[in-house]
Amino acid sequence: MRGEQVRAALDILLVEDSAHHVAMVRRVSSKVGIRCGLHAARDSQEALQFLHEHANQDDARLPDLVLLDLRLPTVSGTEVLRRMKADRKLHTILIVVLTGLAVEEQVEYVIPPGHYRPDVAQLVARSWQGEPC
Repeated sequence: MRGEQVRAALDILLVEDSAHHVAMVRRVSSKVGIRCGLHAARDSQEALQFLHEHANQDDARLPDLVLLDLRLPTVSGTEVLRRMKADRKLHTILIVVLTGLAVEEQVEYVIPPGHYRPDVAQLVARSWQGEPC
């Protein structure tokens, strides 16, 4: 395997209520060669249950990354984010927020002021919608 980089395996929790988006993330991760264990939760309750079950088992591995949709049924992704950051066992997990929100003020509610990059947000939005970057 000369010239190829082998990526470390990641354990990812995808919190997304759209089956289409879950399938797309699976395809993209496979296409770009990311070796990962991808667990999908359809809503906030399922995600929090998964995280708490893994946090309370000595031999269980917490995900390395959470891909979190903000627009979820019942409990919002913003609330999931708050709960994870308030939990001493979960607060260090890297979280990437996925959203279709177009209003910068709504996105900055989750991203600390000064860290929002419209150029990056537009690039992510275009790729998420299947447009060429």
